[in-house]
Amino acid sequence: MKTMIFKDLTTIYRKVSQLENRKGSFFVSDDESLKLLKIVASDEVESGIKLIKPFDLDAVKIDTTVELELGEPRIGIGLLADNFDGVLAYPKSKIRSVNYYLLDCGWSSDDTNPPAVVQRYKIVLRLIDLFKEIAAYLDKSSAPPQLVFIHSGKFTVPINYNSAALNSVDVESVEKLLVFFNNDLHREQKQKILEKVICEHVINTVENERFPKILAEIKDILKKLNNGYTLFAADFSYDKVVNQLEVAKLEELAKINKVFSDIQNQILGIPVATVIVATQLKTTVQFNDVFWVNTAVLVGVWVFVILVNFVLRNQLNTLIAIDIETKRKQRQIEREFQTVRSIVDATFNLINSRIKLQHRALKAVDCIASVGFILAHTVYFALTEPALNWLCRAVKVACDYLAKC
Repeated sequence: MKTMIFKDLTTIYRKVSQLENRKGSFFVSDDESLKLLKIVASDEVESGIKLIKPFDLDAVKIDTTVELELGEPRIGIGLLADNFDGVLAYPKSKIRSVNYYLLDCGWSSDDTNPPAVVQRYKIVLRLIDLFKEIAAYLDKSSAPPQLVFIHSGKFTVPINYNSAALNSVDVESVEKLLVFFNNDLHREQKQKILEKVICEHVINTVENERFPKILAEIKDILKKLNNGYTLFAADFSYDKVVNQLEVAKLEELAKINKVFSDIQNQILGIPVATVIVATQLKTTVQFNDVFWVNTAVLVGVWVFVILVNFVLRNQLNTLIAIDIETKRKQRQIEREFQTVRSIVDATFNLINSRIKLQHRALKAVDCIASVGFILAHTVYFALTEPALNWLCRAVKVACDYLAKC
């Protein structure tokens, strides 16, 4: 024989007419209806459906009307309720959805387009799931089930509510509360704040009236939760941003200082290569050993200055990259911590000023190297007459060429 399911019962419930005191008429319209009736009526303990007239199930034929009494099916199959309070009379239905059929509106838990009270019930079940997370545990063995919190000792909130309590729920506030916990950021702290708010909100309320009070005043609870979280977030943001800024400041300043320290040896060599070498040049009026020594010294100056120039350009590019990265970090931190923007600006102003200082220092080094480079050439041509003569001829040839052009 086919195993009875709740859908079989709801099919019978829907076809019972002239229902009064859970007694009514059922018309056996076809073979399928007859088979279904025999399945449910043959096991009254499971289905709760009793055949009143005719008393003998074998006497029932197609195109006949029988009298049925609709009793309670086995709880494991589902619930038959006159209204939604009948569903909530079953303790476990207060914390989870079960199979049920409402006689007052002819609606089954398997149907779509639920009545308003059922929609509110589903939202409250989601709220209870959230409360289960923040409570120490949910005692399902008690009747009704109760949430147990550890708040200055054991603090219980029996999940005891009816359809009137559901109708008092501010659905919009419940939805906002659920959305508030969709984001996992600071979830643990949010749960602690909500636990404290709930316990303090109903601590002076009679135990059995605590949960209905929570439902009726969920808007106030949401407001207190937001206020508590705002205080936490402000304090958390301040500590976090200060730590993050200190780390950013140390990292960026270390990078900036490294830009200069990496080339300090080359910088110290500039006076030697461009100024002091000029004092090593000797006077000569002909192509002799002195001429070649002077020229070799000048070539050394060229090599050194070119290499230093490459290094300076590389360090300037590095400094530009650090500046770009610093501004990116500043924008990111400002977006995350707008409430403490003044602290962010103060820290990054220091970093930006250090970047500008290092930029000016590198430019100054570049200028010093250029001055030394020019000075070395001036002394070279002043003391090395053959080179000066060659330079004068080269300049004259260039001028004549340009004149012809």
